[in-house]
Amino acid sequence: MLKWLDKITQREKVMLSLAVLFLIAVFVNFVAIQPTWKHMNDMDSLIEKDTELRNVNRSKLQDESLVMEEYRIVCDLISKSSSSSVAIENMKEKIGNLAVRTKVVVGSMSHSDPVQTEFYEEYSVEIGKFQAKMPDLLGFLHELSVAGGMLRVMKINIQPKKHSDIVEGRMVITKKVAMTE
Repeated sequence: MLKWLDKITQREKVMLSLAVLFLIAVFVNFVAIQPTWKHMNDMDSLIEKDTELRNVNRSKLQDESLVMEEYRIVCDLISKSSSSSVAIENMKEKIGNLAVRTKVVVGSMSHSDPVQTEFYEEYSVEIGKFQAKMPDLLGFLHELSVAGGMLRVMKINIQPKKHSDIVEGRMVITKKVAMTE
């Protein structure tokens, strides 16, 4: 089979050797080098994508600590109670103490059924009749707004008492209480 190699000239043997080397090089290129090069490029792009994802996740983790801090602040504002009756009684007691401290005379105080949402209950207390001097009433309203537990005046009706510096009226105060698990 190799007898025909003896018949070709030295120059043809060199050219044949170069052609065979060229074919081997092309074969190695298609079988080994190109797939390896493609795999490396794919890995580089995958590493780049993972690096971007890692950076995004790191920024989210940094945001998570800020969100948790805000969550703790809001949870401190919203009180928690195990039962509606306890929460309403605590709310009435707090309102009564604030009224006494700010010289607001409360005639009657009643509550309505709590309104429930997915995360909290909203309690409502109606002060049916109150009397106070205007500066004392403003002090009471201010104390309600800065008191913990998210006490808010939702509705207020004020009328001046004839021939006096005293005002009288009624108001509805609400409070949000977080649901316990």
